[in-house]
Amino acid sequence: MRHTPSVLHCALLFAALAAPLGAQAQSAQARYRQDLQICDQESTPESRMQCNRDATATYDRARGLPAAAPLPPPAPRAQTLCEGCGTVAAVNEEEREGHAGALGTIAGGVIGAAIGHQIGGGFGKQLATVAGAAGGVYGGRALEERAGRHVVWVVTVEYPGGMTQNYDFPANPNFRVGQMVRRSGESVTLP
Repeated sequence: MRHTPSVLHCALLFAALAAPLGAQAQSAQARYRQDLQICDQESTPESRMQCNRDATATYDRARGLPAAAPLPPPAPRAQTLCEGCGTVAAVNEEEREGHAGALGTIAGGVIGAAIGHQIGGGFGKQLATVAGAAGGVYGGRALEERAGRHVVWVVTVEYPGGMTQNYDFPANPNFRVGQMVRRSGESVTLP
């Protein structure tokens, strides 16, 4: 005749086994809380994070849980920077003022003097010529500056160590933010 355990026997056996496990789990949980309080006192975020990982691993082992899988190594950078290379941080289009040269100044002065010379007579004619020349100089410079306005593309490159430098291009260089470029004299090119 076979003896089958009763429900009462099973309950008593479970209680006998669970009692030490319950005390052990409570002790592990109390130790875990203490470890977390210690971790909060770490001076840097990195050391706090490592302390929390260690405390969690110890708590999991005490509870009989399998150890967590190690973290995978960090992904390699998509591109490693070469010597003199940096990363495009910004590409902006800007309108720049032109520079007045001698041509606009002289031409404006001559034309202004010629027009001023047509006005009045005697001393008034001389004053009108001088005033026309002065106005022509001013007007000629302003026209040349306005005619010399141009658009440039400013590419900001960030180099290792945080240094940044701007490069001007007369036409769109077609660089994208995040793209690697290499310093080439006073400009940058693709590596």
